[in-house]
Amino acid sequence: MNGLRSKWHEITDFIADHDVVVFTESKLDPIASTNALTMKGYTINRLDRNGNGGGVISYVRTYLKPTILCDLQERAVALRLECTITKIQIQGVKNPVVVLGVYRPPSAPANWFDNMNSLVSEVLPLGALIIMGDLNADLLRPRLTVGKALRWEGFRLVITFR
Repeated sequence: MNGLRSKWHEITDFIADHDVVVFTESKLDPIASTNALTMKGYTINRLDRNGNGGGVISYVRTYLKPTILCDLQERAVALRLECTITKIQIQGVKNPVVVLGVYRPPSAPANWFDNMNSLVSEVLPLGALIIMGDLNADLLRPRLTVGKALRWEGFRLVITFR
């Protein structure tokens, strides 16, 4: 995303076309109020780093009954993971789905993937898992990159460019 504030008008149109949206590199800080970022019909979950870089913000339509998993999100932050963790309930689906919005800075330490694997292991018992965001890893060629450190059996890689 590389900064939410300067692109707000385009962003609101994009959000309105989707039920779940995750932006990385939001570049927000506590000065940007959540009220200023609110969109009717959506719940916001945000994790700010500072106005110069990083950050994740998730928008989930309220009909999906989003619940921000604050305790789990705080544990992830303690592991130096930039992520939002939101549980949703899809109508007609028995078990909940957990949406993990994640940003891995290119300068992240080598143990970032170990910490991410620990988080995924902790989240999986809660329901199906959708990971959205930017891992800054070439997952299409995992033997050539740190992407090979991911050990998530049963996951399907879906990459969409917009």
